Amino acid sequence: MSLKGQYTNNKEGTARDVSCSNFGTIAGETVKHFTNYAKSPYEDLDYNLGILGYIGDPPKDGQFAYYPESAGFKLRVRCRGKVTSHQWPKSQYP
Repeated sequence: MSLKGQYTNNKEGTARDVSCSNFGTIAGETVKHFTNYAKSPYEDLDYNLGILGYIGDPPKDGQFAYYPESAGFKLRVRCRGKVTSHQWPKSQYP
């Protein structure tokens, strides 16, 4: 599937093909692709949205954290000081 890399330095990410064989890769690359179309409502950033590839909660409003954990892939978003998360269990991976 064709996805754009992360929006950074006030420029759209470059389109590239991403393999559909690894759900963690697809999920992480989809989050990066999303930065080309969404903008942080909290700050005027040169990278639109903060994307963090680690297991913890994002420290600032408007940031995303994603990580393929042992139980599945987890995405966390911080808005207005509250972190919301969703985890896709490995059993639901394509």
